[in-house]
Amino acid sequence: MNIYNTNFDFNAYKAFYAVAEHGSFSKAAEILHISQPAISYSIKKLETELNIQLFIRMNKKIQLTEAGCQLKFYLENAFNNIIVGYKVLQESSNQLTGEVTIGIHSHVGTFLLPKYIKQFVKSNPKVKITIFNSTTEDLKKKFRNKEIDILILHYAVFPNDSPYYEKKLFESESCFFSNRYFYETDKNFKKNQLLIECPLILPIKGFVTSKALEKEFSKHNILFNSNIYVYTTEMMKSLVKEGVGIGWALKDTIKEEIENGILLEIPTTIETPKMTFSIVYDKRLINKTALTFAMFLEQNIKNDK
Repeated sequence: MNIYNTNFDFNAYKAFYAVAEHGSFSKAAEILHISQPAISYSIKKLETELNIQLFIRMNKKIQLTEAGCQLKFYLENAFNNIIVGYKVLQESSNQLTGEVTIGIHSHVGTFLLPKYIKQFVKSNPKVKITIFNSTTEDLKKKFRNKEIDILILHYAVFPNDSPYYEKKLFESESCFFSNRYFYETDKNFKKNQLLIECPLILPIKGFVTSKALEKEFSKHNILFNSNIYVYTTEMMKSLVKEGVGIGWALKDTIKEEIENGILLEIPTTIETPKMTFSIVYDKRLINKTALTFAMFLEQNIKNDK
């Protein structure tokens, strides 16, 4: 095919891909900042030009046809190549000027990233860094869609046979913690009794951290006494400070409050889980700036531990 003799409507292909990716004409219109009728017109025109049906429309739901799935596959590869090429060409040979996108849970990123980002941007002031905080599945989806360069999540993020580079980055211990009232109360209880008698404030059910704790509790035949589950460690710390109950988190996330005596670690005979985190990126597609930051992070965390 001679590309110069074709009349590709790039915007039409973008419209198709947005609908295929999100399964919604309205969502695609919102993302692309154009009207829904314009999206429909672009796709109808594309179907006419290709002489194929791309979507099966069923009431409010849409489904890709076999041809639509094929087109989505080819477009995804094409768009990824364009994005990677754009990022690579943004970078000068001497000073990094590109972009790094990182996917990480907020409670981990809060204690882990600031120090290293500060060091990195001091040497590379033109680098743009974007940090995404969300659920594990959402971050993994963004990573697969090339919206994120680097993932830092609970090990193992992907199976061993995945095409991505994954390496253990660090390990963090966890603990129970409280304000001074519950800490003093614990002295009047037998070991672990405070965890049974007092309300617990825990990460939302289903998270890797909460699953690990549930497993430890079951070993000691202890049932959760909790009706408070929170998404962020910051919210948990605020509730604990107010005396709502006893929290459980990674020690690194409450290190400053423990050192300042604002929060206190509750002693227990339960073996609180240690959490291992890994760094993940795609060596085949990662841009120079993101790869440099990933290697910088690995090396400095290794030196600090």
